[in-house]
Amino acid sequence: IETIKAWIRTCELSHISCNAQETTMSLYLVDVVAECIKFMPTARTNYVALSYVWGNVECTKLNRENLNALQAAGSLSSESDIAIIPHTIRDAMRLTAELDIRYLWVDSLCL
Repeated sequence: IETIKAWIRTCELSHISCNAQETTMSLYLVDVVAECIKFMPTARTNYVALSYVWGNVECTKLNRENLNALQAAGSLSSESDIAIIPHTIRDAMRLTAELDIRYLWVDSLCL
């Protein structure tokens, strides 16, 4: 974990484009602390993006019908019956938290 944190620090300090956090695009992100979906307007925030293969595993996908429920704190926790979250995404949530980064972007939950 410490090696990954060092890579991130090096990137942020050494690469101008990596340090440019300003975005004009609003987006939904997984809040790994509150374990729910958060809407982020054009604010500056760091987040991890997960790239993975969906496979044949059942997974909750963000839509208009479940948006409000998924924005409730704890809705993405392992104890919640609101969402089905595959192990790959759960592992990414844990790793993001261990890296001291609060937000994670996952296509199935953020598009």
